[in-house]
Amino acid sequence: MVETQQLVAVVVVLFFASGQLGGQLGGQLGGQLGKGVQNADDFGLDF
Repeated sequence: MVETQQLVAVVVVLFFASGQLGGQLGGQLGGQLGKGVQNADDFGLDF
């Protein structure tokens, strides 16, 4: 039972860690995409 509890704890920690990293990466990518769209609008390009 102790081993399964430790395994669950490790999975939960990894889940939260990957979620935070994913959120940061997603935010950075979203920001870059947003800038790209704004730049395209400045050049008068339509998507």
